[in-house]
Amino acid sequence: SPFGPVYNDWYDQLTKTESVLLRTLGFTLYWIPDSHPHKFILYFLQVLLDKPEDDHKTTKKLSQAAWDYCNQSCRLDLSLRYAPQLIACTAIHLAAQDAGIRFKDHWWKVFVNNTTEDIHLAIIGNAILGIADADLVPSSAYLKSIGGESFLDPESYPWSVAD
Repeated sequence: SPFGPVYNDWYDQLTKTESVLLRTLGFTLYWIPDSHPHKFILYFLQVLLDKPEDDHKTTKKLSQAAWDYCNQSCRLDLSLRYAPQLIACTAIHLAAQDAGIRFKDHWWKVFVNNTTEDIHLAIIGNAILGIADADLVPSSAYLKSIGGESFLDPESYPWSVAD
């Protein structure tokens, strides 16, 4: 490192301390995937829209909308439950629906290569769309964890609401 040995020692110690704090607070670090769905969006769209009749403006608009849906997915625990390719395909599918663009039926199977993923795509899509629907998920609502009790669960707080 260009900052010297003292910096390296402090950096290593800080990183170890941060890891201990996260584990103490209940984070399970091995569940966090090493890749994000954003990584796949532009590649998948490049394959899907590789036709001369697709203009640049449509491609850019679709890419931005898919990226926005992908950002919305980060507000949930979807990246811990599903493969990033599935989330990227769902974001592209939702963006294409918004733009009125139709791809071939079951186009995502080229990218995820699994026949059981259709139901997962529907679950992911409904979860992402649920964020924007104020009737289904208010912005201040708590989304229950699938992993059981969580330190974020309001029902597990050591104090009562009346306090």
